[in-house]
Amino acid sequence: MDIEDLEEDTQNSELIQYYDIIKKFNIKPVVKNYINQKGLTGLLNLTNTCFLNSAIQCLSNIEKLTFYMISNQFIKDLNINNPLGTKGQLAVSYSNLIKQIWQGTEPYVSPIQIKKIIEKKNKKIHCQFSGFNQQDSQELLNFILDGLHEDLNRIKNKPIIENIEYQGGNDELYAERFFMNYKQRNDSIICDLMLGQFKSTLMCPDCRKISITFDPYMTISVPVPQIRQINLSLQWNCQNTFSIYDCINEFVQEEILQKGNEWYCNICGEHKLAKKKIEIYQTPEILILHLKRFKVGTVNKYGGKYFVEQEGKKITSLVDFPIENLNLEDFVLNKKQISNVYNLFAVSQHLGEAAGGHYTTMALNFLNQKWYEYNDQNVLQKKNIEVKNQAYILFYKRK
Repeated sequence: MDIEDLEEDTQNSELIQYYDIIKKFNIKPVVKNYINQKGLTGLLNLTNTCFLNSAIQCLSNIEKLTFYMISNQFIKDLNINNPLGTKGQLAVSYSNLIKQIWQGTEPYVSPIQIKKIIEKKNKKIHCQFSGFNQQDSQELLNFILDGLHEDLNRIKNKPIIENIEYQGGNDELYAERFFMNYKQRNDSIICDLMLGQFKSTLMCPDCRKISITFDPYMTISVPVPQIRQINLSLQWNCQNTFSIYDCINEFVQEEILQKGNEWYCNICGEHKLAKKKIEIYQTPEILILHLKRFKVGTVNKYGGKYFVEQEGKKITSLVDFPIENLNLEDFVLNKKQISNVYNLFAVSQHLGEAAGGHYTTMALNFLNQKWYEYNDQNVLQKKNIEVKNQAYILFYKRK
């Protein structure tokens, strides 16, 4: 058999496998002429599932991810044998739902299939997303991103990677080594679009040993300022308004680890309440900023003059964020990136109190460049974006 025959057999084998996958998973056909569709399909509320609808509508407006899904490009990357994923089920159900949204033939559709996949997967781990109780859209978003990543991970056999010991001296070299180690085990469309890198520094308070890692992230969770008392509020900011830059600046401040979360120092041979500092080393094409409006503990991690944590409370402070030209140049350590300037394209917003409330989405349609509000089944065009005290998750795209 010559090379041409071998290549033809290989192509035929891949084609047969391609159609076998389509048949096995009942994958919907490619959305044709989607450029003429508006992507303005609502999602049915399945009894307090607005948190799911909001997350889906935000992701739906990521152009590269949506095109990848509705054109069936994802099929070639399906990793149905990955034990960390859902055997391809989440990716397929997400693709089918996105196709329905962008087909534009119905005013709204049901996300029941993707909800069932999420419940099925999580019953093996915990019951956080099971049933019909309203949950946190940010936690669900992370689960969807992680699930899609594992279902679409191009790495079929993950190699064993040795941990890297680094105490400083050449950040550029070691950041690249950490990044390449991660990519040897993780390579997907989610990584292509949303993978960033933190620089995390730990220092022993006694022997002063330093340990540095460059850790991957898909989202950045930043604290939201809250005034401690009325007189301080009047002195600091009478309108209780802060900028997204205030939130990011507080995120990168040094902290001391709390009891129960000690770091093991191999020089001292015991666990220590080390100093820890997380910085943004590099940012992804799609930047997701989570505003930590809900407090689930009473420990004040940040120790700032206007940062207070209250259990079971929602912080309603106004957070001013730019729609265009979010500039992270002062926060990003890696200055060799093409750009650290971003434009907003979606916002998941939470209305109401911590114990309940309602999630909706404001998103920029990437076809007609108009803003729309996605409120479960209803989709309305909006001229002004006024969600500063309701914004919960911000989605930015690099310019």
